[in-house]
Amino acid sequence: AASLATLLDLRGPGGFLLLAGDAARLGADLVPLVPDVHIVCVNAAEGVAQTPGCSFLRTLGRIPLTTSSMRAVVLGADVAAAPWLAEGVRVLLRGLRLVVEDEHASPAGVAELARGAGLLVGEKRDR
Repeated sequence: AASLATLLDLRGPGGFLLLAGDAARLGADLVPLVPDVHIVCVNAAEGVAQTPGCSFLRTLGRIPLTTSSMRAVVLGADVAAAPWLAEGVRVLLRGLRLVVEDEHASPAGVAELARGAGLLVGEKRDR
């Protein structure tokens, strides 16, 4: 979780962080590392602990959040494919970070910052 918090580069309080699929397992560990940033967990696996500071949603294929509303997005390996990649980019604010637990992922609209060790780290481009 500490490494992920560093990759996300969330400076300052406020806003929302989206964890989708398998990545939702990190919600409880991230809460103290990103103070005053609310975590939204989408399609968390059964048994993932519901923690203060995290909200949980279930959905099929489309993330029910406003476009450009998330300060960071993390997509688990189980959702590192269409339509989730496009949805993750859609809800992310321009210039902020997307982390995908699949180093082979290539979401459109994202400038690659780092790739390897099973991860893609990118930044949403202007267009």
